[in-house]
Amino acid sequence: MIPQQEQLCAEALRRRERLRIEAWRLIEIRESFESWCRASLPEGLEPAKHQLLIIETLQKLVNGKLHLSNGQIARRLLIMLPPGSAKSTYTSWLFPPWFLNLRKGLCILACSYSYDLVESFGRRCRNTIELLGRLLGYTLKSDSKAAGVWETTNDGRYFCAGVNAGIAGHRADLGLIDDPIGTEEQAQSKLFRDKLWEWYHSDFVPRLKPNAYRVLICNRRHEDDLAGRLLNPKQLGNEAEDWYVLSIPMEAEAGDVLGRTIGERLWPEWFNQKMVDDAKKNPRVFAGLYQQHPTPESGDFFKREWVEPFGYNGPDDMPKNLRMYTVSDHTTSKARGANKTCYMNFGVDEDNHIWIHPDLFWQQCSPLEAVEAMFAMVTRRHPIKWRAEKGHISQSLEPLINKTMQERGVYFMLEQVTPAKSKGDRCRSIAGRFQQGMVHLPLYAPWFSDALYEMMSFTGSGDDKSDDLCDCLGHIGMMVDTMLHATPIKVEQPQPLQVAFVPTMGWMKESARRLEHSAHEKWDGR
Repeated sequence: MIPQQEQLCAEALRRRERLRIEAWRLIEIRESFESWCRASLPEGLEPAKHQLLIIETLQKLVNGKLHLSNGQIARRLLIMLPPGSAKSTYTSWLFPPWFLNLRKGLCILACSYSYDLVESFGRRCRNTIELLGRLLGYTLKSDSKAAGVWETTNDGRYFCAGVNAGIAGHRADLGLIDDPIGTEEQAQSKLFRDKLWEWYHSDFVPRLKPNAYRVLICNRRHEDDLAGRLLNPKQLGNEAEDWYVLSIPMEAEAGDVLGRTIGERLWPEWFNQKMVDDAKKNPRVFAGLYQQHPTPESGDFFKREWVEPFGYNGPDDMPKNLRMYTVSDHTTSKARGANKTCYMNFGVDEDNHIWIHPDLFWQQCSPLEAVEAMFAMVTRRHPIKWRAEKGHISQSLEPLINKTMQERGVYFMLEQVTPAKSKGDRCRSIAGRFQQGMVHLPLYAPWFSDALYEMMSFTGSGDDKSDDLCDCLGHIGMMVDTMLHATPIKVEQPQPLQVAFVPTMGWMKESARRLEHSAHEKWDGR
């Protein structure tokens, strides 16, 4: 073979390899939502950890690999994250174009509280298809390119509508609702929430095909919002068992889906600590929008206006001379839906005010884990006394506690009591102290919003879904009369400043003159 033919042959082989690589890249992009996202995002922009989890969850949803707790395959996905976490970027902008490539003839219905907002999502999707549609194997039809309604060459269709507006057109294979509530005023309006609930069942759902996918993207603004009603088993028409819930709070809680430690901030490269601290200054908004645990405006048992937060400036706001105690409520079960074990530290100041310490253990655990956490707490806090309900300790934990004391040489006073009153009666004493402004909760603690939610939801009837933290508060109220108050800190009175005398040359000359003069006077007097 002559050199020129060899060169042409080598070039053909290189071209064939490039085409092969390009073909595999296209296959990967069309099958992998993550690959499509990386191909669509600006160069150098890397999805954050929580965004990769959103991508993975959406991929599992359409692949039939997203399973509910009952083992069924999920076709409904609820995504809840703080504002500004870019959840709409991946769900309302990048997901619809990729979804339409999965098979021919798919249809998407997208909704939001504002038609202008959802239309802007449609415009971004349309523009992305115009620019990168070749990667997905289709493009836009030339006669259908409106931002809110457009069609594709593979017979796909996208149309959008505002919440509470009538929906007409083809039925959808995917129903997207991104932020169904737009303002705090709407969230607080029962009339609006009722209209939204009626719209969901009467307008949105009827537009979906059988077995269509449903994706709801939101942050929680009210305990009775759309997500709250869908997940509330007591709500007529709820769909709690049908939804897969992906909830990622701003500050990590026990069992965090991202593997963060408790209190660890979401996306620290974007959300700085000052922003989080500023958001915490409105505890109710922070609990809902940022932690996804909206609290009732006022509770039936504990009232919101009774809660006295401290710690706007951090831990330094807690008094230093507190007498420390610990109370606990035990549930040694890790079964899904079981209550949590709660260890609560608190201190008493010289005015008999109660300060709840931020070092709180509050999670599901086994007996061994419960005892290990108990001794770790004792080692850190050295409480004067630990109080717990007798049945919880004697039935499962007492032998292990005694054995651990002997092995480690760590001893503490464990007071076991048998409450004879109902849960509501146990908590009346501490509720009275809350009402008098004598109980203070640490605003900066990562569990603050969860505690506020449980307190505002607590009825004292014994039917509360979660009451472990309120049970601990009840223990505090029942033992408060036997606790030692803190000793007032003595303030040392400032002593007068003692200035050392330093003789000067002038002082020494004057002293010598006076001594000489005094000597002459004594001589003359003889």
